[in-house]
Amino acid sequence: MNETLLNKYDRLFESKRPIKYYHFNTTYNLIKHLNSFEDGKKKEEMYFKLNEYLDYISENDLLNARESIAIYTKYLRPVTFYYEKKLGFMYFAKWRTILLLVLIPSFILSLFFDSISAWSIILVADLAIINYFYQKYKEHKTYGHMW
Repeated sequence: MNETLLNKYDRLFESKRPIKYYHFNTTYNLIKHLNSFEDGKKKEEMYFKLNEYLDYISENDLLNARESIAIYTKYLRPVTFYYEKKLGFMYFAKWRTILLLVLIPSFILSLFFDSISAWSIILVADLAIINYFYQKYKEHKTYGHMW
């Protein structure tokens, strides 16, 4: 089952350019973890939804972000919602966004504290947050728009 989807995915990945509108990383992660479901009926439902998405993008070109998000919402969002609930997937922004969302508040907090111990706590918290995102990324348990 996964091999069929992965073969279709590989053919599409080779042929679709630019790839940013096609959610290739998200699709790959969803296919990779499809066999993690114990419920055969739900697994089959996820398979058909992913297959439907791959069929759609093989027949249509996504030319802008608006189309990409609409197709993501129609085909992939129901799947990612279930993966999030059952397999611990999480929404993943681009690394630069994650770093900005972690470092900017930390920088602002550090302006209010002048002690080394407060800065150390902020740094440890930043590293823990970044490590959490990295672990999810490494496990391929992430999804996102245009990712």
